[in-house]
Amino acid sequence: MNRFLAVLALLLAHNGLAAGDVGHSAALVLSGPPAAGVDGLRIASLRNKLAEKYRLLDDEKKRALLEGTASQRSRADSVRDRLSKAAAKLRSFDMPQVRFALAEAQIEAAKLPPSAEGRKLVAEVALRQAALAIVEHDERLADRCMQFALSADPTLTLDSAREPPPLIALQEHIRAQRAARPSAQLRVISEPAGSEIAVENATGNAPLTLRAAVGPVVVWATHADREATNVRFEVRDGANELAISLPIQDANAALEPLLATLRQVTASERAEAANRLAIALRVDLVVLASPDLTQLEIYRLPRFAAKPQPKPKVVAALAGLTGASALALIVTGSVALAEKDRYQASCSTVCNDSVYRSGRSLAISTDVLIGVSAALAITTVVLAVVLPKKVRRVALTPAGVAGAF
Repeated sequence: MNRFLAVLALLLAHNGLAAGDVGHSAALVLSGPPAAGVDGLRIASLRNKLAEKYRLLDDEKKRALLEGTASQRSRADSVRDRLSKAAAKLRSFDMPQVRFALAEAQIEAAKLPPSAEGRKLVAEVALRQAALAIVEHDERLADRCMQFALSADPTLTLDSAREPPPLIALQEHIRAQRAARPSAQLRVISEPAGSEIAVENATGNAPLTLRAAVGPVVVWATHADREATNVRFEVRDGANELAISLPIQDANAALEPLLATLRQVTASERAEAANRLAIALRVDLVVLASPDLTQLEIYRLPRFAAKPQPKPKVVAALAGLTGASALALIVTGSVALAEKDRYQASCSTVCNDSVYRSGRSLAISTDVLIGVSAALAITTVVLAVVLPKKVRRVALTPAGVAGAF
C-alpha cells in the first residue's frame, strides 16, 4: 500500500494538475468496474489525494455509482427477489408472509417501464397473486388478478408442465372473457403532461383518449425526466378518466445513462461525454480513472479550462536569437548592396577589385544569415507549440510513471 501511495503521488504530480484548478469542484469516475485488487481503500486513497487539489463530490450515493462500488441490482432484480421469497414461503404454507412478499413485489413492479421484461414481471406478480387467491378460495380476487396479468402482458402463456391446472384453466377462462367484453372510453392525463401512455397494445401521449376493455387493466406511463410507473385501474361502462403523477426521477437514475455513455464512447468523444456528466453533477471537472487506477484523465468544463502555460525560457531565447539574426542580415544585406553600387560606379574608369571583394563577402554573409534566421524561426515556432502541452494521460508501470505527450 505504501508503494501504491508513493506512485500515486507521482501519478498526480505528472498529470498536469494546473495551479488554477485548486479549489474547483470535481468528481472521481472509474471508467469501468474496479479491477481485481482495487478495493475501497485504494479508491479512497486516490480520492484523498485528489481532495488536496479539488473539492470532491461528497454525495455518498452518487460517489458509489461513479466509482463502481454501488450495488448493480436493478429494480427488476428486486421484483424477482420478492417473487422468489413468496414462492419459498408458499412451500412452507406461510400464507401471511406470501401475501406480504407479493405486496412488496407489486410495489416494486409498479415502477417498471412497459418493456418486454417489465411487462412479463408485472404480469408474473399478478399471476402469483391469482395463484394465491386460488389456494385461499377467493375466486373474485383470482379473476381480477388474472385480468391484470393478461392486461400487463397480452401474450402471457402458461407452461402446463409447471403450473397447476386450476391456474391454467383460470387463464383460459379470463382470456376468452376479455375477448368478449365491451369497451369503454378511457382518458388518461399525466403530470408532467406529454408522458407516453400504454394500455395493452394502445400507445400515445397524455392527455390521451382511447377505448379499453371494461374491467381491470394496467396503465403504463413513462417520461424522460421521471421514473416510469404503472397502475392498476378498473375501466367501467361509460366515460373513465385516470390521472397519473410520475415520481421525480432518482438522482442516480438520471446519471446512469450519462455515466454509461462516458464509459462506452471512443477516446475522441470522451471529452464531450465527460462535460455532460460534469454539468449533471454540477462540478467543474471530471477525473476519469481506469478500473485498475493506473491511468487518470482530467476533463475540465470549457469555462474552467487550465490557463495557457508560460512559454519556456528556451523559446524566449530562441526568439531573441531569431530577431538578432534577422537584424544582422538586414544590415549586411544593405551594406552589400551599397558596395555593389560603389563597384559599378568605379568601373566607369578602372574597376576597384577591393570593393568587389568586400561586397562579395557581405553578400555571402547575408545569404548565410538568411538560412540561419529561417532555421531559428522554424525551431522557435515548433518549440512554442510543442513544449507547453501538458501530459494528457499518465500510466503507472512497474518501473514508475510513463506519460503520453
